Amino acid sequence: MLSENHLPQYRPLTDQQILRKDELSTRLLQSQNPLILDTYVPIFTTADGNCLFRAVSMLCYGTEDHHELLRLLCACEVILHPHMYNRDSSFLYEPFRNAKYLSVPSMDNVIDELLRHGRQEKGYVGVVSMLAASCIIHRPITMFYPLTSEDGIYSEYNQTLVGRDVNADEESISVLWTTTEDREVMSSNAGLKINHFAALVTVSNVTRPTDSTYMETDTTEGE
Repeated sequence: MLSENHLPQYRPLTDQQILRKDELSTRLLQSQNPLILDTYVPIFTTADGNCLFRAVSMLCYGTEDHHELLRLLCACEVILHPHMYNRDSSFLYEPFRNAKYLSVPSMDNVIDELLRHGRQEKGYVGVVSMLAASCIIHRPITMFYPLTSEDGIYSEYNQTLVGRDVNADEESISVLWTTTEDREVMSSNAGLKINHFAALVTVSNVTRPTDSTYMETDTTEGE
């Protein structure tokens, strides 16, 4: 597979290290979807246009540093296996093909974004990039959407994506759709722009925060 001999060994965030809590995403979830916080803690992810790949890199390898390689490998995956990602293909990933609300962008937009041909935002390219990333890291990726709606228009942005040739029983990583808009009041989602991804770490893997911004992962005492 593409990632063999290129990416480091999978190293989930269970070792002793300091993680920066994403306060903005936490406030958003507290206001809009607090149930997610019963299970997960959002971790700060650099917002520079590479946030999805930085989040995946952090969750898989304990550092954001492999984001460029992940982006490149995802671009190769999409180019080499377009039938899986092309919204006009009869072989499009089935949950995307049958989606009622989830928007799958055109292949041109996906390729432009992955290869940085364009600078404008391409809509929800993240769903395709996330599916490709699942293939590259050999494990499912669960995405969570912070907003809720009675008509269910956001429901399809809460699902586990299982990439090409990935074992659905493998332990998944979790990523949050979120925002960089630092609103003083998050109680209204009117006009809120979901334009960012943050890594999610399970609460069970996190001990007490050292302050309001930082926290430590489980130190596994008694060894």
